[in-house]
Amino acid sequence: MISHGRAGWNAIATNDPAEFANYGKPMPPHLEKYERLHETIQIVQALWGSWEYQAGAPDKNGQFTDPAHVRPIDLQGRHVGARGPLPIPPSEQGQPVILQTGGGGLGFQAAALHADVIVGMAMSIEDGKAYRKAIHQAVTQAGRDPQTAKLVMFATFSLGDTVREALDRRRELDARVDEQPRNRRLLGRSPQRPVPPRPRQQALNALLQHVPACGPLSARHRPRHPRIGAVAPGRPAE
Repeated sequence: MISHGRAGWNAIATNDPAEFANYGKPMPPHLEKYERLHETIQIVQALWGSWEYQAGAPDKNGQFTDPAHVRPIDLQGRHVGARGPLPIPPSEQGQPVILQTGGGGLGFQAAALHADVIVGMAMSIEDGKAYRKAIHQAVTQAGRDPQTAKLVMFATFSLGDTVREALDRRRELDARVDEQPRNRRLLGRSPQRPVPPRPRQQALNALLQHVPACGPLSARHRPRHPRIGAVAPGRPAE
């Protein structure tokens, strides 16, 4: 509300055990972690949708909102849940922009289902084009217009007075970096699964492999935004 919607949510499933430890939890199994991510995103979107547009805004007569258009969501999944509604209205856009990295099979699936902006990483123009094609295919398979998911690519630059000097600096930096942990984070791999020294075409092709479906929640609410939650009226969340 303060920024009038000038905000975004980087909704990712971390691979860092230390981040789970901050919440007093161990790192869950890979599939369970993405089940929790799907539930969390849908519940947060449903909370944004708990205030309908007809709820209005505070007026000069002292009425903060029309309570008839502010409703609980009563959602409960396997991992997270919420009664709702939000104590304050969402921004006038309905929800902030959702960003995801789209790394790995389940991460790629989650990005295709939920993300407004997908952040990718490619080592060449050809890899970038292949990644964009894979994104468009995955978003289409998720039942969305591929134009609704924007792609932003990481770009890394090496500077020098000459091309040779810039390349030499890059080689020196690469020689000092262990790329295995970084690539595991990018690709969503476990330490037991080997990864290539750089996420090139093999990794891009692997993104579209079949992955287990993490289904949507059911809810009793009227969404504020057309993409807020998958609803089944009259049925509680399972």
